[in-house]
Amino acid sequence: MIEDTLSRRGAQYCCFLALIFASADVWPKLSLGFTFRLSQLFIYLCIPLLLPTLRSAGIRSFPGSMWCLAWLLWTCMTLPFSLFLLRSVGYAFWLASNLLIFFAFTQSFRSSEEAKRLLAWLLWSFLLLATFGILQLLGALVGIDILVSEWWIKGKIPRVNGLSYEPSYYATYLITGWVMSTYYLEKRVRGVSTRLVRATALCTTLALFLCTSRLGWGLMCAWLLFRGAVQFVRFLLGKHTSFRILRRNILISLLFPIFLALLPVVAPDRLEILRDDAIFFLGGIGLFGTSGQSAQDRENGVQQTFNAFLEHPLAGTGLGAVSVEIAAQNHSAVETLEDAKENEGMSIFIELLASVGLVGFAIVLGFSIDLALKCRRVYSAAPAELRTQLRGLSWGIAWILLALQFNQNFLRIYLWMDIAVLVTIVAVHLRSSARSPTRKEIETLGQTLI
Repeated sequence: MIEDTLSRRGAQYCCFLALIFASADVWPKLSLGFTFRLSQLFIYLCIPLLLPTLRSAGIRSFPGSMWCLAWLLWTCMTLPFSLFLLRSVGYAFWLASNLLIFFAFTQSFRSSEEAKRLLAWLLWSFLLLATFGILQLLGALVGIDILVSEWWIKGKIPRVNGLSYEPSYYATYLITGWVMSTYYLEKRVRGVSTRLVRATALCTTLALFLCTSRLGWGLMCAWLLFRGAVQFVRFLLGKHTSFRILRRNILISLLFPIFLALLPVVAPDRLEILRDDAIFFLGGIGLFGTSGQSAQDRENGVQQTFNAFLEHPLAGTGLGAVSVEIAAQNHSAVETLEDAKENEGMSIFIELLASVGLVGFAIVLGFSIDLALKCRRVYSAAPAELRTQLRGLSWGIAWILLALQFNQNFLRIYLWMDIAVLVTIVAVHLRSSARSPTRKEIETLGQTLI
């Protein structure tokens, strides 16, 4: 029993470390034919640590577990038909590693207290990585380069990227934590440390702002507008409206004009670049007489990705092989991994459809529906604090899915980590609500009634 507890606690700490390094693209990683991230290695380490628990308490199922097995089986069955077999093998292994995250989390965290700890650890991971991003800026200001990938002013002012390849990847990772923590602040969530929530909201706000990612800024503005609209509708309906939330949203929104006002002072040579960026951004959406070329490029990319599905509707092109079909549409060929990266698909949902075909997409949809139904079942019987926790986490996942519509890879590890936390919380509370009362609980209830 002691061995079981200690071993499972070790697995829980491995899950925590996996959460911390989920966004680690540039460091640390290990290349052995395929590139392994440190977070993956921690998940692999969970399996031997969980063996005593699995022997004594058995394997616990989780929402969507059968759908996950079906997806893995379908992927293996369709590998021989892939348009780019070598890359598809690597992507299939990547998928299996991501599905293993669900297994490791649900077997490691088995009680409601442990599930609550996991949620807090998720917030801690965002706080730590946001703090690391802020330290990147401070280090650069004193001449220390801490894994900076892009600079506003070379060697002086970085575009914060954390452990990610680039600022937009970093923003995509952080947006879940920012949405969660700001929502928890708005709802004054219980069951999670208020100091932790405030610190996470503050640091992720600063990190998202400092990374200067247009994607990150756009998603922040979208969330602030959405929550502001919710408060306005509540006001029109005569319900309680929090003007504190409105003030907070206004203060966060003021960061952007303040940044623009200070830029000519701290970095006048970047003003022209920012102007070009603004024109590029407005051009991308076709506003104020600009051409909309970027929007047209994205539209073409989505159309080409969908065309790849139409060419291979049943089994798909194979994981990671959509680029082969897109290259063919552009009258070129994919012969190397670098060629594949030049012809990636657009929008993760359409890219997923093109990769796995109708059958595979139906399996993924089955998993999503199964998880949503079981989450709803837990939510309907849950106390207020758990409802708020589930809503905040769900909104965070919704926003990272929105962010990934501008990228091509649905296998990003941090997305699967976020979903794994939701799956684990739902699994724990499903089991606790379904279990039969113990004899001691029955006796206690009887004494209370008497």
